Amino acid sequence: MLTGRQDGIVGYADQFHAMRRYPHGTFSVIDEAGHYLPYEQPALLRAHTHHWLRRTRD
Repeated sequence: MLTGRQDGIVGYADQFHAMRRYPHGTFSVIDEAGHYLPYEQPALLRAHTHHWLRRTRD
């Protein structure tokens, strides 16, 4: 799960509690980003996505 720390729509802390449903999941918070992560931090989103894809291939 990837969320923005300044997400004023759904927040980020509540998303951490949702991780109980995904025991093998990963939780990351991006600072200086809100609900529109692809527009606010596109490079970080791309980096996290590429890293996740590499890990799923192993």
